[in-house]
Amino acid sequence: MRPIDLQRVTSWRLSLADRDLVVHYDPDTQDGFHYVPRRIGIDWDVIRESPA
Repeated sequence: MRPIDLQRVTSWRLSLADRDLVVHYDPDTQDGFHYVPRRIGIDWDVIRESPA
């Protein structure tokens, strides 16, 4: 990974953590991806896992 890309992804992850957000995908919406509030004890990374 190029240093500039590593810097961008690190900054993005820190921004999500600072704002207590994760990424959620909803195929029934026009944009698909949205930032949503982190659910304590459920959302462990930057992506909200959908139930199987």
